[in-house]
Amino acid sequence: MLTKLEKHWNELNEMILINKQDLVLGAAVCALAGMLAGILLSPRKTMRICTNHYAAGSDPEAQEAECPED
Repeated sequence: MLTKLEKHWNELNEMILINKQDLVLGAAVCALAGMLAGILLSPRKTMRICTNHYAAGSDPEAQEAECPED
């Protein structure tokens, strides 16, 4: 098993040509995969953004009912 891994590792050292389009697509796939992993592995899954600009004239209890604290 270790000899196969070592043989494969040594084969990775050869020179190849890659066009710019493949390089950009590969970088984009890696960036999107990193963002997806960050979203899925993040500790906070929900986010609530509330503004009470429309409720400026109403009572404070109504404002808290519309946007409760987490």
